[in-house]
Amino acid sequence: MALFVVSGPPGAGKRTLLAKAQESLAASTPKGCPELVFKEVGVAADLFDGVREELEVGRRVVLLGLGSAMFPEALERFGAVASVYLLNITAPTVVLEERRQIAHKEKRRRVEADSGSAAESIEASGPHVITILNAASVGEGAARVEGAITDTMKCTLWLVPPTTSRCDVVARAEIERLSRSNGMRPFPPHITLSPSFHFGQARAVELTRQVAAALSPISIRFVGVAHSCAIFKAIALTAEASEALVHASQAAKRIVGAEKAFDPHLSLLYGDFSEDARCKIAEELSTSLQLQSFDHIAKAYPRWS
Repeated sequence: MALFVVSGPPGAGKRTLLAKAQESLAASTPKGCPELVFKEVGVAADLFDGVREELEVGRRVVLLGLGSAMFPEALERFGAVASVYLLNITAPTVVLEERRQIAHKEKRRRVEADSGSAAESIEASGPHVITILNAASVGEGAARVEGAITDTMKCTLWLVPPTTSRCDVVARAEIERLSRSNGMRPFPPHITLSPSFHFGQARAVELTRQVAAALSPISIRFVGVAHSCAIFKAIALTAEASEALVHASQAAKRIVGAEKAFDPHLSLLYGDFSEDARCKIAEELSTSLQLQSFDHIAKAYPRWS
């Protein structure tokens, strides 16, 4: 049993993704998903009216209309009888602004009437928070929601530079510059440690903590700029496959139970570009970037965003 309190900034598409996820779940089984209950908060004196009864019979409850401000109360009231999560559905800032402008222009209404504020939703983090970035198609976003509420999320472990490090500052700036100039959306700098695996939030958190506990600080050194036809490493910095870094990947793969060849890199640009375009960008970066600016000491610790 679990309770998912839905939150997110105006324009993130919360209702759209939830409706699509419901539709998909109903179509996937002859009788739908009776163990899942979708509720929207009304004007009842008790905003959690009927939630405990649903949880006590083993159901998963998805609750829309509260926002993140009410999450602490939900955790306090139901944490002893169910797993309680904040399902934070958001989108990149640029996308949110575009959607708000479209809503104001076409529908002449205030999207701000939607639950949750942009600031508190975007900053939400922690092991109880599941963040869905609605930046692709409705189907992809709904699939992420469906995975979250049915314990079949697609998860991947990242090794991220410390937020106070020079690498984090320089890498974020370069990723944002390249993404903006090539019409793509930016992403956090990271080195992928493990192949994707599918679990619920609780199991994913447990495995992440196990991996973090198994690793020592790792010296990360970058040795060149590369390009690839793979969308998620169109332009990337190649990391030296040191013994410590290879061991970290092996430990992560062993703990999560997934296997894939390890290609240590830090992507700077995602997307599907021609080989000529990729070559040009890579050549420019090879002469303009100081690779030592990206070197850092990585310390593995659980982090959720």
